[in-house]
Order: sequence, then C-alpha cells, then structure tokens
Amino acid sequence: LRTGQTVTVDGAAGTVRLAVA
Repeated sequence: LRTGQTVTVDGAAGTVRLAVA
C-alpha cells in the first residue's frame, strides 16, 4: 500500500486500487 493513496480520498475506486496493488 502506498502512503500517497488513501481509501478515503479515492473512495470505492481507492479500495479497488489497493486490492490490485
């Protein structure tokens, strides 16, 4: 997980990115 990307900021899209990463 990258510190720059936050689930709160991206929302649902952020969750998908974290899952892929």
